[in-house]
Amino acid sequence: LSSGTVDQAYLSLRLALSQLITDNEQKLPIILDDALAQYDDIRTKTALGFLQKYSENGQIIMFTCHKSLIDSAKDTGANCINL
Repeated sequence: LSSGTVDQAYLSLRLALSQLITDNEQKLPIILDDALAQYDDIRTKTALGFLQKYSENGQIIMFTCHKSLIDSAKDTGANCINL
């Protein structure tokens, strides 16, 4: 498997586990550190769209140093803050 595919499976597992360990009323914030760095352009766009919908029920904090990823996140309506 490519590293992007492995990262995608790992992200799916982390999101599923976070849902399993919380009740429906209290959501844990999800913190991602360059979780999409190995994704190709199509996979990145799809993942960001999914994360945007996922964030409607909980907070997602994503760290990255990749400008293209920041630009793509802004396109989905994400609130991007430069530190």
